[in-house]
Amino acid sequence: MNRRHITGFTVWLLCVCAAGCASVTGPAERSPQADKISVYETSPPGPRQYRLVKRIWVESWKSAFTVPKYGSAAEGATDLQNQAAALAGDAIMYFGCYRFDADTQRESGPLICNGNVIKYVQ
Repeated sequence: MNRRHITGFTVWLLCVCAAGCASVTGPAERSPQADKISVYETSPPGPRQYRLVKRIWVESWKSAFTVPKYGSAAEGATDLQNQAAALAGDAIMYFGCYRFDADTQRESGPLICNGNVIKYVQ
């Protein structure tokens, strides 16, 4: 193999490793605006009208390859609340966390969380 191929392979390998490291998250720090974001496992209670702002960890093309993993549902909720606050959302609906490796019967391990950021129509 010539030097050019080895260099290209090395760059590719570094990019793959960097993408893998980017998917591992530590505990998210809670922003002050995130405290105002409500989290619902289903649709929000009451007859208030809302519009969908963004589906977190579902819409992006990156989610086909990697998504953040969390140690607990609370960590996932905090991260999604921070993202909702950054998007000027009012709440997260259809929030859920799922085991990363669904085939195992373990009760521990990384979780994948997602939800929809919504904005109330006023």
